[in-house]
Amino acid sequence: MALGLARKQFEFKGEQMRGIFLSSSFLIVILFATGIEAQATIRRVPTDYSTIQQAINASVNGDAVVVAPGTYVENINFLGKAITVTSEAGPEVTIIDGNHLGPTVRFNSGEGQDSVLSRLTVQRGDSAINELGGGISIEQSSPTITDNIITHNTACAGGAGIGVFIGSPVIQGNNISGNLEAGCLGPRGAGGIHILGDSSAQILRNTIANNAFQNGGGIRLSQIGNSPLTIRGNIITGNDGAPTGGGIAVEGFSPKLTIVQNVITRNSASWGAGIYIGDAAGEIINNTIADNFGSRGTGIFLASIIFLTKYHNNIVTNPNPGASAFYCSGPEVPFLEPAVFKDNDFFSGGFRPFDGQCRSQVGLNGNISADPLFVNPAAVDYHLRSGSPSIDTGDNSAPNLPATDLDGYLRIQDGNGDGIAIVDMGVYETLPPAPPFDICIQDDSSGSIFKFNSTTGDYQFTNCSGLTLSGTGTLIKRGSVITFQHYASDRRVLARIDTSVNKGTASIQLFSPSATFTITDRNTANNTCACAAH
Repeated sequence: MALGLARKQFEFKGEQMRGIFLSSSFLIVILFATGIEAQATIRRVPTDYSTIQQAINASVNGDAVVVAPGTYVENINFLGKAITVTSEAGPEVTIIDGNHLGPTVRFNSGEGQDSVLSRLTVQRGDSAINELGGGISIEQSSPTITDNIITHNTACAGGAGIGVFIGSPVIQGNNISGNLEAGCLGPRGAGGIHILGDSSAQILRNTIANNAFQNGGGIRLSQIGNSPLTIRGNIITGNDGAPTGGGIAVEGFSPKLTIVQNVITRNSASWGAGIYIGDAAGEIINNTIADNFGSRGTGIFLASIIFLTKYHNNIVTNPNPGASAFYCSGPEVPFLEPAVFKDNDFFSGGFRPFDGQCRSQVGLNGNISADPLFVNPAAVDYHLRSGSPSIDTGDNSAPNLPATDLDGYLRIQDGNGDGIAIVDMGVYETLPPAPPFDICIQDDSSGSIFKFNSTTGDYQFTNCSGLTLSGTGTLIKRGSVITFQHYASDRRVLARIDTSVNKGTASIQLFSPSATFTITDRNTANNTCACAAH
């Protein structure tokens, strides 16, 4: 599969952190957000120091190194200091370039989460044959890596973007893209992020896209053991992990691993193009795993015996003819705790959803095999269309069920309007259907329409020339008279109807561009509430 290295930004509400690049006048916001005290010394590059490393060398715990826009060709090391290294204008204009002379950024002196790298581009790093991490190398340390662009780095042992050896970093809100394997052959792992050894890392709300590496194109976890590692709220797309684990590869026994509410799409690998599990994971909850490309288990490939892992509320679909969504190469073992499959949608079009030694779960414990009816997969829109069989068919009691969906809307909602709130499968929660409008005021001359719900205040205005506005206002009811009003930054909406005499008026004033529409309705009982029919 050809690898596109062009970075693609994704926008999310709520769950996915947006890159908000503040000017230096708002630096205090960054310092408080990262735990830096107000009395911290701010060391500016290049105003006070010509290089970032010089500023780090001069810093003490609690300081902040603030970097002006530019490209800085250097390889930096935090030296164990609890400091923040950040930019004053954002990562797109503030670049640390490692020039392929080693990892661009190192944490190898026991740094903790108070050591923060944020709002910078980290590029053209490289790692030695026995070292993890081309862009960022983390060894027995647990820093915070947030809101960076990590791109065009290379590695041999693994972790071309970020490599972690026995550490528990917080990796949050980054764009990790276009990182590649280079300089060696043989079974390696992870173009985006590779974590090796005990780790309680948190991989949260990142975009991990278009990375390529053997055995784990996007993320690889190796021998993390009983550590409670979390992968949540990420977009993992377009990664190549041939032969295994295009999106995520899990190697070894990982009973406390949680993979929750990630979009894992368009990745490629022969086995487990979405997720490859070498032994056992902990909980795989509310993920959307779709349109990945491979020959076996395009959604999920389980390489060992079937036990322990809990699968709840996932959508796993397969676009490849002759391949299954879920593949098991090992059997179930009666004396081990069995895997749990509950309320998932495993869909493979014209092919069986389970293959290998898997016993099909379709029809058991709420598991289905049906087209989930995504809104527009070609445009990377994996919301569910009205009528989707994955709406309101999940498990409200699933472990580690997120409080909000990937857009930031509350779970659990009544998405199909049947009066019972049940969580949806996949990463997005469908909002309840809009209530019907029970009041309609239609202009006697122009046919313009103002209608609203007299209980909720939801409204819609149509001027029958292509302009439609909607929103929610407030209601005042006195006898047969209902007064409606909505004041917003872009409009003022007023309406009044007397249901006893069937008369109503409405005024819609727009501020930019400036326009005012008025409606006079002398007999609301005769309204068609349709422009063409008026």
